[in-house]
Amino acid sequence: MIRSLRMIAFAGLLVCLASQSRAQVTDYLRFYSDVNGTTCFLNYTDLGVATVHIFQTGPVRSSAIQFSAIAPACWTGATWLGDVVSSEWLSLGSSQDPLYGLSVATSGCQDLPIYIGSINHLVTDASVECCLYAPGPIDDAETPGTLQYVDCTNPWPNWPIRPLQPAGLVVNQKPSCHCEQPLSTSATTWGRVKALYR
Repeated sequence: MIRSLRMIAFAGLLVCLASQSRAQVTDYLRFYSDVNGTTCFLNYTDLGVATVHIFQTGPVRSSAIQFSAIAPACWTGATWLGDVVSSEWLSLGSSQDPLYGLSVATSGCQDLPIYIGSINHLVTDASVECCLYAPGPIDDAETPGTLQYVDCTNPWPNWPIRPLQPAGLVVNQKPSCHCEQPLSTSATTWGRVKALYR
C-alpha cells in the first residue's frame, strides 16, 4: 500500500514538473531577412521589394499558427505587397488584418522549426535606423492580444492553443542597435535536471 502511494506521489511529481517545465518553454514566431533563417536584420540600399521570411521555432510539434505583421511606423516608405505562404500549407486572411491576422495550417503535425513563408514590402525610401519589425498579435474577442499556435503534441482532439513569442528583425541596423532575437537554448535530460537539485 505504501509503495503504491509512493508511486502515485512520484507520478504526480513528474506531471507537476512536466507542466512547470512546459510553462517555461518558449515558442517563437521569428522574422529573418533570409530564407535560411540566419540573418535577423534587413539592410537595403536599393529601393524595391524587401522580403521578410517567417519561421516558427520551439520544442514541440505544431499544426497551425495565427498572427499579424503590420509594418511599424518607423519603417517609412514601406508598403505591404502581400503574404506568400509556403505552397504546402493552407492560409486564410492577411498579415495586415489586426483583428484576425493571417492563419496558416500545416499539412498535419510538423516538427519545428518550420518555414511558414514570407511577407513582401515595396520600399520607396530608406527607413529610420534601427527600426524593429516583429510579428504582432491578433485582437479577436476570443484571444485578444496574442500570437498563437496549435500544439499537437497530445493526441487529437486534445490540442491546446498556446501563445507564441515574437522575435523580430531590425530594419537598417547600425552599430548602435542589434537584433532582438532571443538566445537559443539547448535540450537537456531528466538526469541533468535532477542534478541541479542535489
